[in-house]
Amino acid sequence: MNAKTKILIAIFTLILLVTLAVADIPPPPVNQNFGMYDTAAINYSEIICRGCHNSTSNPLTGGVPTRHHNLVVNSVTNPATNQPFQCTDCHPSIPSLGNAILLDRNCMNCHNRTAFWGNSVGARVGGFTGPHHNTTQAQVRDCKFCHGASVDNYNDGHYIPSNPPDNMTPSATYKIFNRTSGRVWEGCFACHAENASASPPIFFTQMIPNPVDGKYSSAPVPTGANNVHHLEIIAVNNPPGVYPGDECTWCHPDMYDVIAIRGCESCHSVRSIHNIQYDFANTSTKLGYGHIGSNNSSDSANHSWDCKGCHAYNEGDVSPFAGSIIPDIRSVTPTVFEFNTPTVLTLTGTNFVQTGSTTFVNIDDTTNLIPDTIINGQITVTVNLAEGNHYIKVVKTDSVENLPKPSNIRPMTVISKVTIKSARLQGNGVINIKGSGFGTMPATNEYVTIENAGNVYYSDSIISWTDTHIKVNKTTLPAIQGDIVTVITTNSGEASATIT
Repeated sequence: MNAKTKILIAIFTLILLVTLAVADIPPPPVNQNFGMYDTAAINYSEIICRGCHNSTSNPLTGGVPTRHHNLVVNSVTNPATNQPFQCTDCHPSIPSLGNAILLDRNCMNCHNRTAFWGNSVGARVGGFTGPHHNTTQAQVRDCKFCHGASVDNYNDGHYIPSNPPDNMTPSATYKIFNRTSGRVWEGCFACHAENASASPPIFFTQMIPNPVDGKYSSAPVPTGANNVHHLEIIAVNNPPGVYPGDECTWCHPDMYDVIAIRGCESCHSVRSIHNIQYDFANTSTKLGYGHIGSNNSSDSANHSWDCKGCHAYNEGDVSPFAGSIIPDIRSVTPTVFEFNTPTVLTLTGTNFVQTGSTTFVNIDDTTNLIPDTIINGQITVTVNLAEGNHYIKVVKTDSVENLPKPSNIRPMTVISKVTIKSARLQGNGVINIKGSGFGTMPATNEYVTIENAGNVYYSDSIISWTDTHIKVNKTTLPAIQGDIVTVITTNSGEASATIT
């Protein structure tokens, strides 16, 4: 073989590899860019949590400290103590460090259903179980409150076929396993499968397909100890009148056929399933981006994968249902801002614009706003809200269905503005703090902290407190010039300054 031939073969091989790299490789597992990640909350990484719950040291750009401080302000019951939250439940003093305050900012240390590592030094917030799926809405199975129109609410009257499943009806698992190709068809497992090497791991079935080609070495097991539905739903605190174990019948009403598709349709209806697609305008001819891709894929062997996965060789084209494709919000900026102040929010996501549909922004299920600007992946909207916790979503309507299609929700926190103009140290250990927005005097001294060399301490006592002037005492482990003083107000504001 001459040198020229070798070079041509090398170039051809490179082109082939590049072509394969950019090709649309079909699932499983399905990509994770629409809706919630297919895992259990226990496996969420902190960076995923921050996607909804942004937090920085500046209270005007981060909301997690404010939300947690509201637990104290609003006298929320701590499930670990059955008493109203106190600051020291989360921030105990540490005697070995001169009574410094424990500050652990990793969400998962409180919310991964194990325990807060600070229990060894007095924190009392361990053992939280599934904070999301133990909300009031989750307990009454109001799934759409958080997930939007990509799911349905249990027993809300949505259409569920009454006839027995036929050859067009997909299985909750799969009907066909091709031992030659290693793929399954005609059911959820065609796309929704586990990937243990993903971070966090993707959960669905118990058997894990090869992550390189998505093929099974043997037929996947139609049960799932790691199934995301099991890990989340079983962890729900039973509402009044629902006994442990009753939640199993929510998904498995037919105990003679525990994986019957009609049970799935209680929350995943024919209509909602056929309106899910990530960025439909740009992915309708690509593989594995939703449930309504068309037959026009350039990959002739796998064309219409989105239809074939569920319906095998009885697939249709695009969506059999007209109407709005469900919108999805990826981020909102900012998530924390001042009350009674016009604020422009930027929402990024997918499927915001669609011919024949009208899009608006909804706040707290009570206020509908017309976007200031809108393109398919971004909306800007001006809001002016009262103090407190709020949520925002994008809603689409159309004249065909005349049925609102809400996106998932995103939380926001609205606070009063707190400003520290000066913080001066007197010789007797008193710190004079002047500014604005301090509000009313709190009941305890834990609302003023002093940071020295990375350790944070409470003030010893509050001498006086007005909206513009605070005096606190710090003679135990005395404060010094250059320390950082932080004021946390009873109306959830926060500000810091250097002591001079």
